[in-house]
Amino acid sequence: MEEYSISKDQQIEKECGLVELHNDLIDILSEFDRIAKLHNIQYSTAYGTMLGQIRHKGFIPWDDDSDIFITRDNYERLIGVWQKESKAPFRLITAFSYQGKFVDLIPKIILKKNKYEAKDEFNNTLYMEYPRVDLFVLDKAPKNKMFFKLFTLRLKIIYALCSAHGNHQFKDIKIPFIQRAGFRFFRFFGKLFNLNLLLNHYYKICKKYQHKKKYSYCDTGSMLDLKFIFNPANFQHIDIKEFSKIHLPCFVDYEVILKQLYGENYLTPIIDNSKYISHFKINGFNQDSLNKYY
Repeated sequence: MEEYSISKDQQIEKECGLVELHNDLIDILSEFDRIAKLHNIQYSTAYGTMLGQIRHKGFIPWDDDSDIFITRDNYERLIGVWQKESKAPFRLITAFSYQGKFVDLIPKIILKKNKYEAKDEFNNTLYMEYPRVDLFVLDKAPKNKMFFKLFTLRLKIIYALCSAHGNHQFKDIKIPFIQRAGFRFFRFFGKLFNLNLLLNHYYKICKKYQHKKKYSYCDTGSMLDLKFIFNPANFQHIDIKEFSKIHLPCFVDYEVILKQLYGENYLTPIIDNSKYISHFKINGFNQDSLNKYY
């Protein structure tokens, strides 16, 4: 897998709106869908992209990325064929791609051509990113609540150890003092372990229940928010629905999934102007003003 790095000596060139960013995301989704069809890889839109597909027949107007659900077995098949089938400037980025640094556990496909300025939702600072489609890998998890808590606890501990190899800051995020102290404890000891060793152990735990017949689905990439345990019965059947200029797979039971994620009123947009962000097309970025890198 190609390592992922960004030069740090250029600056913002011109302003553009979300339309151009959405066009870039459509290009990524089209490339992903092409490869998925070629190798019979099953997937569905997820989270805000699924919501936009149902509610707007495309992007939520203020959304600035795209989300995909893919099961672990389908994701591993994607990994096996991506390098051979993909075309530049598309890149598949995993937790192993950041040159020995830990950023997150969510795989993503980026368009390594245009870069955009966005705003960090936690501390109101600017950062730079490529257009990206996040791949939320669904792993089988135990149905028993006690076993599920143990399963996720092990994942959270490894995540905390991995964070010692990144630039994660919690000073502006409202989390309980005990949880904050726990992260600091594990970040201290995490430096004693090789990052790739930790990541390999993490994915070994993720796949522990891969061959079980009775299970729940769990989005194991979003380790700071494991509140959603999905019923696999809602993830069995896929339909093709309109999404902006193209058509993408969506689980037939999208209504059940969206109600679980966003509540009964998911079809009614909640507009929060304070979360609107301006986007700028960037050829590079200014080190002083853009301080978060992917």
